[in-house]
Amino acid sequence: CVACLVCVAWAWVLRATRPRRAARDRPVAVVGGAFSGLAFAARARAAGLRVVVFDRREDNAGVWNVRHLANTGSQLQGDSVLYRDCSDDATPSCAYPSRAEVERDLARKARALKEQGIEFRMNCEVVGLEDLGEGGGVRVRWTHGGREESEVFDSVHLRTGSLSQPRMPTTRGLESFNGRSCLGVADGIEQMPIERARVIVVGAGAFAVEAAKRAVELGAVSVTMLARSFNAPCPRFMIHHGGVAQLQFKNAFVREEMDA
Repeated sequence: CVACLVCVAWAWVLRATRPRRAARDRPVAVVGGAFSGLAFAARARAAGLRVVVFDRREDNAGVWNVRHLANTGSQLQGDSVLYRDCSDDATPSCAYPSRAEVERDLARKARALKEQGIEFRMNCEVVGLEDLGEGGGVRVRWTHGGREESEVFDSVHLRTGSLSQPRMPTTRGLESFNGRSCLGVADGIEQMPIERARVIVVGAGAFAVEAAKRAVELGAVSVTMLARSFNAPCPRFMIHHGGVAQLQFKNAFVREEMDA
């Protein structure tokens, strides 16, 4: 699941920030046009508000677009709060729908919201917010096609998700490492010479599990997962689903890194 550990937080946010009725005839702005943004936009529209959704990209896939963060093999729990809040008009084909299916469902949801009167401004990156004081609303500044524009909204709701920009860790001694390294997102592992290689995966979260599984499928001699703490669900998943994932237990070791 790419959204590991954030769905509960999003569920709380969506319940705790019910859209209020606008006091004036101004729309509300939603920044972020994927799961969280679409769910909030739908709730705001149902409350009778005019809604404008901004997204800096050209689609509503968010991190689920393989060019952005998700891997081709990424999956999402079909019964997660994300699907319940955002894809009420779509039933997942299985318990863990694929990245491609998630992306299609998000596009379908966005089309449905457009038909309900919600405006989408894609390829528009919000670059500034200005509070105009009590009753004055919020001025939103964004760029589109190299040109900056602005408009005053009744309120602004940030729904850009909880996943940050991935970064390569700065580990002591990494500069003397003679092998190759990559981030475990956006199909980075597909560009590595994995066959007959010994692979180490740093981390034991959702992307780490995907990377370990994929490394074995690509013919790695061994795959070692290195994490700061022991995460029991990860190796259990690998053991119990090894036949489906073609992942043998001998290829999946979790070594606990002890604090000095």
